[in-house]
Amino acid sequence: MTQALRIGLLADSTDPFWVEVRETIWQHAEPRNAGAFFGVDGFNAFAPLPPIELIEIHLSAEARMGHDALNRVEEILALNLGALVAVPFAMPVIRKLLDAGLPVISLHARDIQHPLFTSPTSLYATACLACEFLAERMGGHGRVLGIGGHGGAPETRSSRVQAALDVFAHFPGIEFVHVSTPWNYGDAYAPLCSALEGVTQRFDGVFGLSDTLALLGQKVSVQHGLLRRYATVVGINGDPLAIAAIARGDMTATVATTAAHIALEALRLACEAAQGQPLPRHFDYHPQLITIENVSEIALTKLLAIADVPSRLVGVNLRQEEQRLTQLQTSLEINRRIGSIP
Repeated sequence: MTQALRIGLLADSTDPFWVEVRETIWQHAEPRNAGAFFGVDGFNAFAPLPPIELIEIHLSAEARMGHDALNRVEEILALNLGALVAVPFAMPVIRKLLDAGLPVISLHARDIQHPLFTSPTSLYATACLACEFLAERMGGHGRVLGIGGHGGAPETRSSRVQAALDVFAHFPGIEFVHVSTPWNYGDAYAPLCSALEGVTQRFDGVFGLSDTLALLGQKVSVQHGLLRRYATVVGINGDPLAIAAIARGDMTATVATTAAHIALEALRLACEAAQGQPLPRHFDYHPQLITIENVSEIALTKLLAIADVPSRLVGVNLRQEEQRLTQLQTSLEINRRIGSIP
């Protein structure tokens, strides 16, 4: 019997899109799916995956900021992983893992050049597609509220913000007002409300750097009386909440970075890395524009992709508790080895 590849999964974001990515990875790493062929949205079938032992990893807020990173790195390395799939918020931890020889497959773009690191291509092209659609729907005139990511100097600016600036530069009649916010809905609410205090001119469009932020921007703008009745609202990701909002007419469009494709491509690359194969520097998102014209088709595809997520989520808490116990035991063993515990 072929020994299962030990793959780590560090993806504990609460954003709906990353929840879907994480659960898709779990679905296709289950033993019953070993050796099966999987397609992405009904096409582009992948080669069969080998048996996988998926180990979920959680980091505290302190570890994400770089505090106590060394101990967390030692704990992760002690799991004897072949590769790590990660939403890379804790960059000090990620960099130390790479330096220790652990391949890392990032689930979103990071500008790291390392032979053991790969990430999706920048969301620049995806954001361009969203903003071009937005500008066209607005007839090249009006005010657009952009939410999320970093603005400021070009060297630190989010690729999605840069895409918006580049696209709207071709439309002198469009004024782009960008508000930097955290990615989480709850954390972004207060900064956005604060930024809109005292604003009097209404917006004709909303561009969220994620679907979550697009819907938040719509809500807060309406609360402040700043969104025109038929405003164009566009986001990025294609998560279920956005698809439902488009179907209801509450959102105009989203550019889908298909969760199923990202999840399966990341898992495939992790398996290859665990078997000693080289990693490409980048892999593709394959964005798709979703509007009222094709939302029904996309919704059905999405439903089929996530149909068994609720049944898997029943065991999530038990699975997490078991893995926390394993991590605690690993931590104790590390401490014993270095002599801190008799």
